[in-house]
Amino acid sequence: MISEKEFPNLDNSEKKHDEVEEGRTDFEKKAEELATEFSVDKDDVMIIFAEIQNRLLDKKSFGSSDEKSEFVSQSLSRLDEEKEFYIWQYVRSELEKEKSQEIASTDSLTRLLNRRALDIELSRWAEIYSRNSSEKSTEEPKPFAMIMIDIDHFKSVNDSFGHPAGDRVIEAVARVIRESVRPNDMSARYGGEEMAVIVDGDINVAKSIAERIRQDIENIDLSELGIDTEKREKITASLGVAEYEHNEEDIEKALGDMKKRADDALYVSKDSGRNQVQVSDK
Repeated sequence: MISEKEFPNLDNSEKKHDEVEEGRTDFEKKAEELATEFSVDKDDVMIIFAEIQNRLLDKKSFGSSDEKSEFVSQSLSRLDEEKEFYIWQYVRSELEKEKSQEIASTDSLTRLLNRRALDIELSRWAEIYSRNSSEKSTEEPKPFAMIMIDIDHFKSVNDSFGHPAGDRVIEAVARVIRESVRPNDMSARYGGEEMAVIVDGDINVAKSIAERIRQDIENIDLSELGIDTEKREKITASLGVAEYEHNEEDIEKALGDMKKRADDALYVSKDSGRNQVQVSDK
């Protein structure tokens, strides 16, 4: 950990234009290198750098992202080589920490959340709901719901076209789900060919999103996945939807009940002919 004393004092003295531009160029180059190495946006690297400067220097506040970027660039131009090396090492360690957390919570095939991460998120959403339900809270509890998604007749894809084709189908379905949900929703691979979505909204919002997902899965072009469309015309999925019903005495039981109701609704979809959305009747 670098102490505050090891960093230069950021006074308000003017720097020559070419010195500032040189600092910005160096920063941009290093930020791009780290962004490429860790597969993140360059702006994310810039934000981490600026936050480190804020913490270790003078807690400077910024009125805009442009102002922050200007501060970061000028700050870099005032760092000597040794200090510059250490601060970039700090940025690297922050990126490595974020990357390891992402790997631990992400399904490697689909890049969706894995089941463990989904369960953690569900508990977090339920706890927020509980806090907002208390008499002391000034916030109204926000409803949320769960969509369970299962690819129809998936075993026949593996049997007819091989497991690599099956993996491509799962990847394509995951991509459809990612593109169909909103920024506040969370999607996960629940296991095998089963996916799940936590919906930031009530049962009607969840049903609408589920129907959009169902339609988009049905529209996947199998020829682009290397599957003979004469043997398999399309991929479909069955979906079940349930809304969270809070139980202050036992939050985990309330979550378990929602999962079961969503799963039961999914199997009603299966039993009713597949390729449809069914909503839990509670």
